[in-house]
Amino acid sequence: DGAKFKNINLINVIIVSATNSNMGGLVGYAVNMTEDSIYNCHVSGVINESNSNRWNIGGVVGNCSSGDGVYSINKCSFEGNIKSSVSANSYIGGICGSCSTSIKNSYSSGNIVAPSASVLGGLCGVLYQNNVCSYSYSLVNINEGLNAVGERIGGLLGEVGNGSRVLKSWARGSVSGESYVGGFVGYNNGSINDCYSTGFVVGNTDVGGFCGSSNGSIINSVWDTETSGQTTSSGGIGKTTAEMKNKQTYIDLGWSI
Repeated sequence: DGAKFKNINLINVIIVSATNSNMGGLVGYAVNMTEDSIYNCHVSGVINESNSNRWNIGGVVGNCSSGDGVYSINKCSFEGNIKSSVSANSYIGGICGSCSTSIKNSYSSGNIVAPSASVLGGLCGVLYQNNVCSYSYSLVNINEGLNAVGERIGGLLGEVGNGSRVLKSWARGSVSGESYVGGFVGYNNGSINDCYSTGFVVGNTDVGGFCGSSNGSIINSVWDTETSGQTTSSGGIGKTTAEMKNKQTYIDLGWSI
């Protein structure tokens, strides 16, 4: 409650269970966090939920909350694998599972394997209302090659809440799920600006190269129609691989390059 974590590097962690619903590489549950409460913290290793039915799981923090719009997570990373067998609603992300705070300048890489779970994101499972994710990216592959049945699954974020904003961020990992599946975000109720995705996307209903389903706004954001295997999206602008690699594409969108 109100703690500070700064300048920490955890290497080759192995976490296989927890005594409550929250699991994280650095901290399971963090509440009432303030600006930069989790700052310059980096985790590598394996987090394996191991049939213990935990549902807030993150490479750095399982469940984190602060005042609206407060950047509690800054300059953090996770590199490794997260595995879960939970079949109910869950919140799983490379940095944070259930994120009721803002996050910036952070990245994740590796794999999330949770074929029955819902609300999965390469960076965060869910970014709750009135928060911000900016200048961050994910290289995490989610359920790669698996017949996954979860919903709200995205390369960067599984779900963006009402009033939340995602700015100048990107995702390049593959994504597989049943419904509300997108290369960048699975389900969007907020606003997304100046972002892109390139990962391969697999799903059955409400599937998009960039976004599975959006009730919010997606502005000046693009996805690769070739590498994603998806020519449609609920928001975003589809581009060929050649166009994605052309600087003029982003200049025309008004990006600062």
